[in-house]
Amino acid sequence: MINLKNVSARRLAVNIVEKMPTILGCLFFLFSFILPFYSTYLMTTAGGGPIYYWSFEAESHLSGPPPGYVVSTQYRFSNYWFNYFPTLNLGWTLTLLFTIQALTLFFGIAYIFVNRRVLSIAPILLCSVVIALMIYASITLSASAPSYLYGDYEQGYYLIYPSVVMFLLALLRGEMTKRQQMPKRYALKNV
Repeated sequence: MINLKNVSARRLAVNIVEKMPTILGCLFFLFSFILPFYSTYLMTTAGGGPIYYWSFEAESHLSGPPPGYVVSTQYRFSNYWFNYFPTLNLGWTLTLLFTIQALTLFFGIAYIFVNRRVLSIAPILLCSVVIALMIYASITLSASAPSYLYGDYEQGYYLIYPSVVMFLLALLRGEMTKRQQMPKRYALKNV
């Protein structure tokens, strides 16, 4: 007699292992989303400090004239998108970046629960757009910066790449599984 409890537990374990690349892709992407993707360092005669950029926030930690005095400022969402960069016109780019990041997470999580090919391709394509928008934003920030301001990519940018790799592995795993099941389906139809 077959123990149904062991069969369902085994199937659940296999299902989790099959979904692991997508789960890891979503986790990498989530950390990419919540960590800054770019930073600049401002040097002035009065002091200086780093400024970090997310798709939804900018945070600066500038030291003031008295030694040890640091002013931290945060700009979020519409205040960041449309008031922080009045001359750079980055507001709509960052708004689009934030929206596409949210959609990437949505489609990645949806693919974990609903095994559809379209849902496996969407995070890969959206990650590519996120990379392009981050590069565009960083180039715009660097090009507009005065000579005393330099920038560098941060963890949020670099974590996109393992995310893309995990989503690609999930797509390839899905395609391999479908190809392995094709002869079985065809054989069942002909019986």
